[in-house]
Amino acid sequence: MKKFTSLVPMLLIAMMALSLTSCDKDDMISYSLEGTWRGDMKQRSTFNGKTYNVSYTELFFETDVFRTATGHGKWIDFYSGAPYDYFASNIKWKVRDRVIYIEFLNGDKTQLEIRNYDLTDNYFWGKVWIQGSDSELEFSLRHVDSPNWNDYEWKGYHHYYLAPGYTMEGEQKPNKAPIAEPVRSLNND
Repeated sequence: MKKFTSLVPMLLIAMMALSLTSCDKDDMISYSLEGTWRGDMKQRSTFNGKTYNVSYTELFFETDVFRTATGHGKWIDFYSGAPYDYFASNIKWKVRDRVIYIEFLNGDKTQLEIRNYDLTDNYFWGKVWIQGSDSELEFSLRHVDSPNWNDYEWKGYHHYYLAPGYTMEGEQKPNKAPIAEPVRSLNND
């Protein structure tokens, strides 16, 4: 009986160590995501009945100060030949069990999942799903900027990438007409 009672605490300690390991991986992923990434997210948007392919996308991830596996940021799609040069969206993101969940805070509240990815200091590539869609597409991003923690004036993503008429908080500027937002989809071409 003595051996059985000494095994129970050991088993509990082993189970707790395994559960903490998952959280540590999610925290490490979120720290690696922090900064700005540029590349092809295989997106397209429909605006006023016409569909436009996104030339390239810039993603800005900023970690929440108190919960490291979550944060907020910007998703900026740049277009060629569309009625606008770019469209910026505020996002909320989190990492849970190595899956990155992104929710768009503007417009139709689109949600994406990024799974089966590789993340290094310079490159981020893998597969992206729009929730509610059956298809997945590969994406490829390159790391272009990180916060400089030695520079106390760093304020996150550059304000000039915002969609016209929006503030950094995603609110419309006063005295501006509402901006019709594009509807996001995956580019299967």
